Parts: sequence; C-alpha cells; structure tokens
Amino acid sequence: MNPADFYRDDRPGEYEVQIEVRATVYETVTADSPEAARLKVMESIDKNEIDIYGHDIDEAMILSCRKTPPMFCITRPGTTITGTSRLQPGDEPRLPKEHERNAYKPGGAA
Repeated sequence: MNPADFYRDDRPGEYEVQIEVRATVYETVTADSPEAARLKVMESIDKNEIDIYGHDIDEAMILSCRKTPPMFCITRPGTTITGTSRLQPGDEPRLPKEHERNAYKPGGAA
C-alpha cells in the first residue's frame, strides 16, 4: 500500500495540544462506612449522576504540542470509516467529499 495513492488532508494550521487537568470535587453522601461511601460515589460517577467535568479546574499544564497528522481519504471494507491518520492493510483510496476541501493527492493529478 502506497500512501501516495490516497488523497490526504495535511490539516494546515492545526496542532494537537495535550493538556493535563487536575480538579477537586467534593460530594457528600450518606453511607454506613467509608468503603460504602466510596462505592456509592463511584456508582454515581459511572451513571453520570455527578458532574465531574464542570467543576473549577485547580491546575492545568500543557504536556505536549505537535502538528496534527494528515488524514487520508479511505474506505475500509466492513466498516463506516472514511478517514484515518494511520493507513491499515485493506484500506482503499477514495475521492474526497465536498467538505474535504484541503484534500489533495501527493504528486499531482487525481
């Protein structure tokens, strides 16, 4: 499989920034023991009953920044996947869709 056979979008001007976030959330529960309280809170988190994403952030640190990888226009038989940054055996080239305006074929003509 030759990547030059695929249309690709180099995603100009896009960068992937990895941010580590630390926040503190306090939840008050009624339980018979600390273990039961922990279990009750974990179950509530699993059920999305506690908003652990909307609280104030205590600390945020940028861990890395890199250029986003190119996206290749593909069809992957047996799936609905139409784009990937990592080609896999069996991926087939496809023409870009109308909204994929930055996609081009390396080396020239389509």
